Amino acid sequence: MHYLFFKKTILLVWAIWWTVVFLNDFFAGLQEMGWIFIHWINDMNYPSITVALSKFNAPNWLSFSLYLIIVAWSLVNASLFWRAFLTKVRDYELWLKHVSYAFIASLVLWFCFIVIDQIVVQAHFSFEGIHMVQAMLQLVCFFCFFHFTTSSTFSVN
Repeated sequence: MHYLFFKKTILLVWAIWWTVVFLNDFFAGLQEMGWIFIHWINDMNYPSITVALSKFNAPNWLSFSLYLIIVAWSLVNASLFWRAFLTKVRDYELWLKHVSYAFIASLVLWFCFIVIDQIVVQAHFSFEGIHMVQAMLQLVCFFCFFHFTTSSTFSVN
């Protein structure tokens, strides 16, 4: 089995995951505004932001703006992972550039979350551990692209 299949599978998993994150946060935002109601939508993110910023007496527009940035960044991450997944590997340099853009954009968001968790959220929630684990998992996946060469093979025995 080629490592290429392994790498493409990693890209597919992250593309699907970021798409689900975007859709969940997008519809949760619409639900927060009262435009829709879907009982299974997880709407913890926006309330978490407002509660965390309330200790600073932050205006509501700031919480909403930060939430919009997160939703938009999730869409960008999903798009970048889909682009990396769909890019033909025969143009290896272009493909690796698309892979790098996807992982770097995603990791920057995770690292922003980790720093914000430390500054703002620490007193209210324990998201830092969740964000750190997700960042580390994505970082390990990113390293796999450089550790396993595309021409190498491995057996599943």
